[in-house]
Formats: sequence, C-alpha cells, structure tokens
Amino acid sequence: MKRFIPQACSTVVPTSRALLLKDQSGDVSDAFTSVLRLPKGILEYHAVPGHSPGQVAFFHKPTGSVMTGDAVVYTSAWFPFSAVKNICLKSPPGNYNTKLMKESQQMLAALPGAKAFFPSHDAYNGVSARALKEFVVA
Repeated sequence: MKRFIPQACSTVVPTSRALLLKDQSGDVSDAFTSVLRLPKGILEYHAVPGHSPGQVAFFHKPTGSVMTGDAVVYTSAWFPFSAVKNICLKSPPGNYNTKLMKESQQMLAALPGAKAFFPSHDAYNGVSARALKEFVVA
C-alpha cells in the first residue's frame, strides 16, 4: 500500500501582498508593503505566541475589535449545541506553549480600548472584553 504524502502547498503569496512586521507590536501603517496604505492609528498588530510561533492578532482601534487568531478560543465554536459557552485554552498542536498562550491572552485583555475579541473559530458574535478579562484572572 502506498503511503499518503501530501504535496507541498503550491500557493505563493505575492510579495506585494505580504507585510513585514518589525517588532512584537506596532502600527500596521509602519509595516513594509507596496500595496497597503493605512493611516496611522487604525490597525495595530500584536505578537500572540503560544498556540503557534509567529501568530499575530490585529486590533482595529476605531471599533475596539481584536482579531485574535487562535490566541483566544471560544468553546461554542467546538460544541455549538452545548449550553456551556466559555473561553478556553485550545487543545495544543505540537508546538503549543501554555505559558506563552496565557501571557498572550493577558496582553490582549489589557489592550486599552478593546471591546470585543473575535477568535478564528468563533461560532457566535465574539467574546466581550469583560469575559476575556475574567478568564485571564481566573
């Protein structure tokens, strides 16, 4: 029987669409790109390691919305018919680091002006700032 070996991804992101993020956090308008032109103060990026290295969250300051990627997980996305709707630490991939994950969640909860957090696997309407702050304190 032939062993299944997936082919390497042939999709290449054009360099004109890539962002070169300079530090652990900053304004996206400072990122190098030949296409994206945003005014300062609109969109911030923040490194949120823990689930995986190199993961980034984006904070849209005008609305107070944070796109967290897998740094925040809402259990309703995994169990949509459950009455339990909680934030949790996600089941780890091979390079998961619990300490960094918790630190990333604490940093996100402390973002001034953040009102709602939107995990990558969210089944509802995001997680409130209050709920995330309560989770990271517990």
